[in-house]
Amino acid sequence: MGTSFINQTLARPAGQWNTRLDQYFRQYKDRVFFNYFNYFSKAQSANPRPLQRITQPNYGMYGKVGWTRTITPSLLNEASMTLMRVDGGTPPTTHPELPSVSVTGMQGFSQSQIN
Repeated sequence: MGTSFINQTLARPAGQWNTRLDQYFRQYKDRVFFNYFNYFSKAQSANPRPLQRITQPNYGMYGKVGWTRTITPSLLNEASMTLMRVDGGTPPTTHPELPSVSVTGMQGFSQSQIN
């Protein structure tokens, strides 16, 4: 038997930012706006076997363009378009040659591929 030390604090470098632009026309009756949100991360997966820890990259962006027209104080006309893109995944395990170990009542030793 041996001793195992498992680091429970995993690396997760990430970042996000957002920007929004608004422009008003015709005595503030028309408004055009643009909003953009972006995030990214490279999270490390938890695994009792340090060699099996993999990095899971994730990326996302959200963009919206809109127009609003105030006709009367109680009547509004609006149009907008939104684009959203999300990307990420779980790459295959780094060492699939390691044997699978199962312990009743415990998870985390599986070697199964996630696609």
